[in-house]
Parts: sequence; C-alpha cells; structure tokens
Amino acid sequence: MKLNSDSVTKTKPERKYTINPLLFKRQFILSSSPEFGFSEWNNIKLNDSAYLSVHPELEVNQSCWNSIRLTLLGFAVDPFAPDKSNKEVLDQIVRGAKNFEDVAANTNALAGRWIILYQDATSFKIFNDPVGQRRVYYFRNRDGFLLGSDPSIIGHFVKLEEDKSKDLQDFITSPKFQKAEHCWMGANTIYIGVKHLMPNHYLDLHQWKAVRYWPNKHLEKVDLMQGAEIASAILKGSILAASKRGPLALAVTAGWDSRVLLAASREISKDITYFVSVPEDAKKRSCRCGNTIKAF
Repeated sequence: MKLNSDSVTKTKPERKYTINPLLFKRQFILSSSPEFGFSEWNNIKLNDSAYLSVHPELEVNQSCWNSIRLTLLGFAVDPFAPDKSNKEVLDQIVRGAKNFEDVAANTNALAGRWIILYQDATSFKIFNDPVGQRRVYYFRNRDGFLLGSDPSIIGHFVKLEEDKSKDLQDFITSPKFQKAEHCWMGANTIYIGVKHLMPNHYLDLHQWKAVRYWPNKHLEKVDLMQGAEIASAILKGSILAASKRGPLALAVTAGWDSRVLLAASREISKDITYFVSVPEDAKKRSCRCGNTIKAF
C-alpha cells in the first residue's frame, strides 16, 4: 500500500482490533472516534473528530492547497494525462481550487474507483467516482458516526438493526425484485439508519446531509459526431491510463458496451488479456468469439 501525503497524522486505534488480512480487503472505515479501526491497517487522524482506518492494499494519497486538504482513497486515472500517478492526479485536482465546487469540477473527466474526502476551514465532505464504484455507506447514532465501504464493516463495530418492515419485506420477496437481479435503487439499505451515498452526491459530515452536486447547471447539447469524438477520447484515454498502472483483463461478450470497450482498447490490445466465459452447456456450440479476437 502506498501512502503519499503532504501532511499525514498517523494514529493507533485506542482499542486494538485484530483482523484476518482478507477480511474487508481494500476497504475503509471513517469514524468520529479513534476507538474504531484496525491496528494492522493504516490509521490516519483527519481532525479531532474524524479518524480514518484503511486496509493496507487500498492506496491513500493526500494533497493540500491553501486551506483545502484532500484525501484520495483508491485509484483515479486522467484520460487526458495517462502517465500521471494517483498523487499527481490529486495534486492536479486541488491546485488552484478555492472551494468544494472547484474540486468537484476538476474531477469531471476522471475514471477509476475512488473516494475523495474534502476538508477546509469550515467544511468536511466526502464524494466518490461518478458511478459510485467505490462505495460509501454511512451511519450515525447518539455516540457518533461511521462510514465504510459496506454495511458489514460498519456492523463490525456497532450493532445494526435489520429493517423488518412489511413494505421492505414485500419488496425484496417480490417477483419484480427477483427478475431485476436484486437491483436496489436509492439510498436506503436493509439496515435501519444505514444509508448508501448515491453517485453525483456528496455527504456533508457537519450537516449530516447528502447533497446532489452534479449536474449544477443546464447541460448543453452537443453535435452527435462531436459527442462521439469526446466519448471516444475519454474511453481510449482511460484504458490507456489504466494500462500504465498494471496488467489489464477485459471480458468480451456480445453486448454493445463490451464491444465498445474492445474497440477502444485496440491501440494497446497487445497489453490486455481478453477472455470469454462459456457456460458448460454451451461448450459444444459454435463460438466465433475466439476467432474474432484473434483477428482483432
């Protein structure tokens, strides 16, 4: 795990929790008390009422500009600057920023799986990548707050009460829910008081309120070909940037999104492992995918 920072205050949890290294792998816990954290993890004091505990394999970076301090969990790639590291991307985000709005705007083109904690003299906010791939769940009671990658890590430190309400039980046992592959919309969870931070929202930890920050203005229409060129540049640049961080593997299906990514990776196809998943009952069927990839 890399921990790069302009100013990090590392701490040890007041209570020593021991943990299997595979449990909660690449996850984090942010709480109002130094009591909650794992001694084997990287523990960082953000202020007198916010303590961060991060799994050793989840990269952490920090950067400051004037009164603003950012903490990045995970990886962020810039499609227009593919050679930049996570720390360099974070420095780019905060440089010249005057407020949260500037910071959020500077992440518009970024891909990856990341969380950013924003702090200045009067505010403390947390937000994540545009589609919420690195998840944030949050919980508060009279003793304080906890945020984590999943309700289970929050439940490791405090007892959570499962919602047994009739409305929820009717929903999760409904044919519609089963048919939709258990798709769950919205911020609520099966635990009372535990919320899921939605994409394009930030959580204000002082006000304890989730706020939508994007879009913050009317979105202008763009020409079809112009839009295609912009999207193509972002996809190709993101894949190139990711390939510079480590080896890549790409699943190939007959789906439209899969084929778009296949096309976007063409220029670096020699550096990517492509694979297909063939069910047991389909092995005897003719499969053209392998020959297509080979020709590609």
